[in-house]
Amino acid sequence: MDRIDGVLDGVDYHQLYLVADEDLSGIPEGSFEDEIDPHTLAVPMDHCVCVITGIAMGQVNLTIEVLDEAPDRIDDRRPWEAVSEVSFEAISSTARIVLLDEGPEPPFESFPLAPGIGWYRARAHAVGRSLDFDAVVSENPREAHLLQLWRTDGFGPAQHHRIDDQWANQNGTREVNEWDQLTDQIAGLDPDDRRRVAHWAASAACELAGVTVLDWGPALEALRQGKALPPPFDDPAEAWTRLNEWLQTVVVVPDGAGMPASPPAAAALAAVFTAAGPNPTNAAVNAILAASSAYEDPEVLLAAARHECGLS
Repeated sequence: MDRIDGVLDGVDYHQLYLVADEDLSGIPEGSFEDEIDPHTLAVPMDHCVCVITGIAMGQVNLTIEVLDEAPDRIDDRRPWEAVSEVSFEAISSTARIVLLDEGPEPPFESFPLAPGIGWYRARAHAVGRSLDFDAVVSENPREAHLLQLWRTDGFGPAQHHRIDDQWANQNGTREVNEWDQLTDQIAGLDPDDRRRVAHWAASAACELAGVTVLDWGPALEALRQGKALPPPFDDPAEAWTRLNEWLQTVVVVPDGAGMPASPPAAAALAAVFTAAGPNPTNAAVNAILAASSAYEDPEVLLAAARHECGLS
């Protein structure tokens, strides 16, 4: 594992970029605001990841770890309040942090990606984003971020493991209140009903995905019965490999168009895996989030979820 950390100075407009493209000068073209949905800590853009900070300008504590393999659990060295992960494709064997104004000081101006060129998963962790929200912090930053990177075989949809109050700061009162109501409603259900909601979300995602190289039926039936997922879903690496190989034959991403929204099939597989998670509340919430990522308008799925949970 390679690790760099320190105080990053130069955050502006609530954003910093991890870039793995030697030919890209400055930040990617286009407004990052167009890419942010109500559940954002990290946004994949072209060959980079935009990380959303609580502070408006100034300093944050930043650690970057390039891992040899996917971590087997969420990092617990800090009480991370928000944890999200996304996929991006590195076209350079080195990476750097890019800011809106000036380049950062060492060690963030350049560091190696030892696993080389290819697809990576970036798991972003944050704590303290609400402490100095929208403020200018010039010394003693209280906000901290951890970015963990590891090689993967291909693209995977975004996953949100934890959420924080920053969502409210980013998106205003209406959307956050509706999401809070939904998550509170799910948490208030008995465990069997939470599992029912998780199964419902996975089923909605699989219906949208349609026919793929994976047969969704046995997996959905296992979720309905509360049983272990059958092959190939019992081996996530194998299932993702099969799906990614199939997606490469049916999904075309125009050069320079940036990262697409999650393909429905990828969102469906993520929803199946999250719905099978050990915690019924997290299974339901994360299955809804995974399923919603396949929709051009995620509100379509979220509105149906609120109805499913008795909120409309």
